[in-house]
Amino acid sequence: MNIMNWLSSLFGRKLDRSSSKAIQGSVIPSEKENFTPYSQKRRYPRFLVKGMDIQSKMICAESIQLSNISVGGACIITRMPLNSGNNVLIRINRNRIRHPLLGTVIWESPSSGVFCRDGMDLPLYRAGIQFKEVTPGTLIQLKDFMRIAGVPEEKPYVETDKQSALRYVVTREEGAILNYPTSYTVKKISLGGMLVEANCRLEVEQKYPMALFLPNEGHPVKFNGRIVSQFQLPGRGSSFDTGIEFYNLTEHGKTRLKRFIASLLWRHEA
Repeated sequence: MNIMNWLSSLFGRKLDRSSSKAIQGSVIPSEKENFTPYSQKRRYPRFLVKGMDIQSKMICAESIQLSNISVGGACIITRMPLNSGNNVLIRINRNRIRHPLLGTVIWESPSSGVFCRDGMDLPLYRAGIQFKEVTPGTLIQLKDFMRIAGVPEEKPYVETDKQSALRYVVTREEGAILNYPTSYTVKKISLGGMLVEANCRLEVEQKYPMALFLPNEGHPVKFNGRIVSQFQLPGRGSSFDTGIEFYNLTEHGKTRLKRFIASLLWRHEA
């Protein structure tokens, strides 16, 4: 699986915790005001869509710490919990390893460490990543990196039915970035963008590859999402109302979105 195929596979399905449900009358809020335009000052009216299980998926990037590494995988420390089975990308200092390493999360657990954000101590997480489809050239660079940035562990890591792989404890910080998929529930939507509840800070004006899963549709609407605003929810810890603008939306995507918005208007008027 190459990098582009990885991105396509992520946007071709929802994350495991999301389920695709048909729009039913019982899912639509019964109060009339819940389907009126959210603000007359906006270019497009927004509509509340609570209870409709509309999901958006985003490819996020986060600085991580490498705990140990081998030719078969790595143990990383991250600020966000990862879902076992998800595919991720690890980008190590390009002067050391030119191409990102594709991998799968095989386990995840809380770490003993914490980090401070907005005056609060938040937990760190450890995750085991199994590398996939490492090319011969990248494998040579990976081995060189292991020797430069780490020291070998006394005991090799043993996997069932596989040859033991020597792990290196990373003692020299070289900088690594993790690209991983995350899913958010859409709270409000319009022809121009949406409001989601995110569980991490996102940089305003930054653009992220995204996909929107509309009810009763087999394929997501793909676009780049521009972060236009983010406000921490009171008493909700690391929860943020995040405004996202649809950027680089294709004409086909616009048509599908217009059809969905029209269905909301039809249900409101009915």
